[in-house]
Amino acid sequence: MKTVSVDKIVEQYEQLRDLVSTKVTDQDNVTAINKMLEDFAERIMSAPASGRLNYHNCFVGGFIDHTLRVQDTAFMVRDLLQTRGVEVNATDEEIFLAAVFHDWGKLGT
Repeated sequence: MKTVSVDKIVEQYEQLRDLVSTKVTDQDNVTAINKMLEDFAERIMSAPASGRLNYHNCFVGGFIDHTLRVQDTAFMVRDLLQTRGVEVNATDEEIFLAAVFHDWGKLGT
């Protein structure tokens, strides 16, 4: 099973916090998202992306790693589509929020 250092997990959490400040334009939304990130910090950093051993990122810290990779990939796909002449009507904020929160139901209550 893959393992990730605590330092790496904390670094990824801080990276997510920094991305919120750069990708989300409405300050009220930034405040609300940062509050949510604070409230769920332990879960965000410790949760696996999947509970099944043979699925992606099933290790401590897997959720945050997966979340960051999905948001990176979302912007790469957007850029690729645009280079191919496809009009992408989603804003950076919309792409970011959809990518970052796509798996939040996995964190539980």
